[in-house]
Formats: sequence, structure tokens, C-alpha cells
Amino acid sequence: MTNDRRFFARLIKSVSLLTAAALIGKVFSAVYRIPYQNMTGDIGYYVYQQVYPFYGIAMILALYGFPAVLAGEMLQQKKASDRFETMKAAGVVLISAAVSAFALLFLFSPVVAGAMGDEQLTPVLRMTSFVFLLVPVLSLGRGYYQSRGKMEATALSHVVEQVCRVIFILLFAWAAVSAGQGVYNIGAGAMGASIAGASAGALILLLLWWFQHRRKPLPFRFRGAGKEYKIMVKKLLIPGVIACLGAMVFLFYQWIDAFTVVPGLEAYGVSGQDAKETKGVLDRAQPLLQFGTVVSTALAAAVLPSLRGQEGAFLGGLALRISLVIGGAAAVGLYTVADFVNVMLFENSRGTELMAVLAISLLFSGWIVTANAIFQGGGYVRTAAGLIVAGGVIKLVGNIVLIPAFGAAGAAAATIGGLAVTSLLQGVLLQKYRLISWPPPRWCVCWVTLLVLLGAGLWVLQLPAGSVDVRTAAGMWALGLAGAGVALCLALIKGLKLFERQEWNIFSAGGNKNEKRGTS
Repeated sequence: MTNDRRFFARLIKSVSLLTAAALIGKVFSAVYRIPYQNMTGDIGYYVYQQVYPFYGIAMILALYGFPAVLAGEMLQQKKASDRFETMKAAGVVLISAAVSAFALLFLFSPVVAGAMGDEQLTPVLRMTSFVFLLVPVLSLGRGYYQSRGKMEATALSHVVEQVCRVIFILLFAWAAVSAGQGVYNIGAGAMGASIAGASAGALILLLLWWFQHRRKPLPFRFRGAGKEYKIMVKKLLIPGVIACLGAMVFLFYQWIDAFTVVPGLEAYGVSGQDAKETKGVLDRAQPLLQFGTVVSTALAAAVLPSLRGQEGAFLGGLALRISLVIGGAAAVGLYTVADFVNVMLFENSRGTELMAVLAISLLFSGWIVTANAIFQGGGYVRTAAGLIVAGGVIKLVGNIVLIPAFGAAGAAAATIGGLAVTSLLQGVLLQKYRLISWPPPRWCVCWVTLLVLLGAGLWVLQLPAGSVDVRTAAGMWALGLAGAGVALCLALIKGLKLFERQEWNIFSAGGNKNEKRGTS
């Protein structure tokens, strides 16, 4: 095996490991919200969801953003002493930024809570602010091991963080509800449990570092580094944020909702308590939307290392087609069975219409995540970030205009509008920069046919059920229809010949197209 092939195989293995850890984390992050809502109700769920974007953004920066940029910088250093100097400068910059973020959110929590339309969120926000203090440890540890090609450390720390966080949150929520605690106290405690989970992930990295370096003096040279720190700010902070915007698109939109939905609903005429409960109902769709992007996230991570050379456009186009099929099928499926899923997971059918409308966003979210990876692989990192920000602006303006006029449905429509704008702009620029091979018109017609037939089939299958209010019956119908939908979708994909067998083989080989053709 040549050195290039060894490097490629090692790269694919590393990406696959991180992807697997991220997917496990995403599944845990989506699943625990359901029992949490069941225990605390829509108001309790609202409290948690209002502050979660701050936590989520910090954790994504510490998983996808800063470690990747730091590892890239350290890979350019040939001497161990220079790599540690880079870590030292990065540590100073990250600690300064983290302490500043912590202090700002802690001190201005009353202002932030007031902007959200709920001053009782102040202690919950203050508890959440502590998560920023863990970002430097997580980022430095993961960045160091990624630069050494040891993705196991990043994967292990992330899985431990997620597992511990979910266990701590659910145990605390159960105990607090049993003790009759209020939803705001439960929310603050749940965020404290989240921080405890993140601390467990940081502890794993510290222990790995200690076992490796406990007998070795660290070759730090504490030279005058004022200029070096300024350079590191430009090299680390801004690129770190830009690099992971694609992974936080839904968090970005949730953050906008946190500041605009409750005030907008009050302007629409919904009273304060009812507005909070309606926001909790609106957020019921979030775990399902996260599930919808799991495969696209895996595709994006798998295809990113392959976007080099002559095969990049082909692989990028193939990844986007797979995302369109999976995202479209998920959107049609959730739209059709939203009533059964809502009752099964959340005990009643409140907000079914909102869930059905938000299901449409799955059509765009998979495309956005995959296209974002293609732009990054092609070197258009700032362009990729700008397109996501543009969609966020549409979402913000849409919330401000539509919620006072149409209520919670306006927030759902604004989400779809923002994602649609980002998707459209991505498509235009992918064509302009010739980053992918576009599918032929026949493929597009077959794709639309797939969605129409899938929707019609599921609609016919659910007709005998009518309206189901019993949770057990709703669960049976939801799971049965989901299984039937998967089988029907696979049959349609095969019958319409949306993908050739060779295309699946090429993609599963990690992008080595020639190898599958028997050439070298």
C-alpha cells in the first residue's frame, strides 16, 4: 500500500470513529428530551429548551470547531516544543475567551432573560454560563490528540460526556419532580447535570494526558508571546466558529426562537403562561429533527476527506443525492404520521400541526449539512458560513414578522424559509464553483416520484386508524407505519433506479472510485 493510500485509510478510519461518536451523542441528545418532557411537562421542557442553545453551541465548538483548527495548526509544527508552544498560545486565547463568555452570560443573565420575555430564567442562564469554562480543556485535549491521529480520545470523551449527561439529567429530573420542585429549579438543576456530564468528558482527557505525560517534562518556552497570541486569535477563534456553523444550524435557529417566540406570541395575543407552554409544544419537534440529520451528518463527515482531485465532484454530487433521498423520505414520513408520533412520544396531540409543518425542514437540513461539508472541502469555508448566517437572518426576520401575525405557525414557517434560502443559495454557488456533478433531469423526476408515491402509500395505510388518542395504540401505528415506510421507500429506490449498485459501492469504499473499477 502506498503512503498516500495509508494516509487516506487512516484518515477515513479517524473520520469514521469521530462520526460514530458524534452520532451516538446525537442519538442520546435527542432521546433524553422525550422522558424529560414527559416528567416536567411542556412548561418544564420550555425552560430547558430556552437555555439549551447556549450549552449546545459551547459543546459543538469544543467538538467540531476549536479542536479541528488547533490540530491543523499543530500538524504544521515539526518540533514537539513548537507544538506545545502552539498549545500554550491556544490555551491562553481559549481561556480568555471562555472566561469572558462565562462572565458576560453570568452577569447579564437578567438582561438576557428579559430579552427572552421571562425573567425567571435568570438562575437557569447563570447555571448554564459555567459550561463555557470547560471549553478550553475539551478543545485543547481533543485538538492535541487529533493532531497525533488519535481520534479515540475525542470519541471516548464525547461518548462519556453524552452518556453521563443524559443519566445525570434524567435522574435529577425524576428526583426533583418527585420532590415537587418548580420547573425553573428543575431546569437549573438539569443544566447543572449537563455541566457535570461535560466535566466527565473533560476528566477523561485530563486523565489520558496525565498518564501519557506524568513522567515527561513539558517543553514549554515561556517567551514573550503578545504578538503570537494576537495571531492565534485570528487563527483559532474566528475559524473555529466558522468551521462548525454547519453542525449548529438547528441550534442557531433554536437560539433565535429563544429570544423571539415568547415575545412574539404575547404580541399575537397569547398570555404569558400559555405562551411559554406553546413554546414548549413547538420544541417537541426538535428531537425528531435531530434524528433526521443523523445520516446526513455521517455522510458529510465521510465525504469531506474525499473532496480532492478528480473524484471530488462526483462524490459530492452522490452525497447530496443520498441526502435528498433520505431527507425527503424523512420529511414525507414525519409529515404523514406526525399525529401518531406526537401522541406516542409526548402523550397528547398538542402541536401536531406544528410538528407536521416542521417536518418539511428535513428536506432542507440534510442538504445543508452535506453541502456545507462540500464547501469546506473545496476551501470555501467562509462562503459556507455566510450562507448559513443568511438563512439565520431570514429566520430572525420571519419570526419577528410572522409570529405576531400567525402565532407559533409563523415560527415554523420562518424555520422552513430560512433553511430553504440557505439551500437555494448553496445550490447556486455549488453550480458557480463547479464543486459537484449535478444529477440528470431523469433522476430529479424519479426523486419527486419517490416522494409522491411514498406519501400516497403512507396516507392510504394510515386511513383505517383515524384519530388515535391512546398512547399505546398511537405507538403501534407510528412504529408500524415507520417500518412500512422504510420498506416502501427502499422498494421505490430500487424500482426507480435512483442509485446504481456501483455508486453505493464507490461511496462505501471511502471515495476510492478506481479501486472498485479494478484499476489503479
